[in-house]
Amino acid sequence: MTTTKGGGIVKRILSFLSLFAGIGVVAYCVYLAAAGNFENGFMMRNMQFFMVGFALLALGIWGIIKTKRGTAKGSKRTLPKVFIIIGSVVLLLVLLVGVSLLTTQSNTSRIDKALRPYMREQYSETGATLPENARYILYDRAKDTFQYEARNTLKGFEGNPDKVNTVVAFRIGTEHIGNWETSSGKYVAGAASEYMIIEVIRLSDWALVDERRFTATESSARLNKKGDVWTYEVSIYDDEIVQYLNGLFGE
Repeated sequence: MTTTKGGGIVKRILSFLSLFAGIGVVAYCVYLAAAGNFENGFMMRNMQFFMVGFALLALGIWGIIKTKRGTAKGSKRTLPKVFIIIGSVVLLLVLLVGVSLLTTQSNTSRIDKALRPYMREQYSETGATLPENARYILYDRAKDTFQYEARNTLKGFEGNPDKVNTVVAFRIGTEHIGNWETSSGKYVAGAASEYMIIEVIRLSDWALVDERRFTATESSARLNKKGDVWTYEVSIYDDEIVQYLNGLFGE
């Protein structure tokens, strides 16, 4: 009897662990979807991650039901409420992920359909002027996608394709800048730095307004290891880049 009771406690603990792990995984997927990163770059991996979380939720609920069957009749009154709450939370999370994915896909398709026809392999001219009341959208050349959302630090950014008249295209490259060594001169790892090429393009005729190259700031906050190389990373939200864009598009 003791062994059976002890085994039931272990199963119940494992069931609750599975339940909470599943909620955590699904909640993280909701966060990725809300941030617009669920489908970017690793869509298949994130979907698999989400399904694992959903499976953990199902296993947790099933395990709790199984272990509850051996408890006293009086405790059965609380069982429906528990699973109504759990089921509601799971359904809400699934709906949030689904709605976020559909919204993101819809916005991406709408923007791409509206702006893609203006794109050209070559610029119609260089040294062009910005249109009046210039409003821009970001275009990631590496991913070949327009970004309909940006941090509020960027002045003049516009996610509505009907109001966009300028495109800020960017691409990131990496260059070798040396090696990391100990104080005694022993080689530790390669040293590299990212750079970003920004092109400001007038949308109406795909004319180049300006082109700039920005190098990553060499600080510990921007340093990350990629393989056997330590690399300073660059971002569209680096202070120097934000100041440049705000200088062009700020009111």
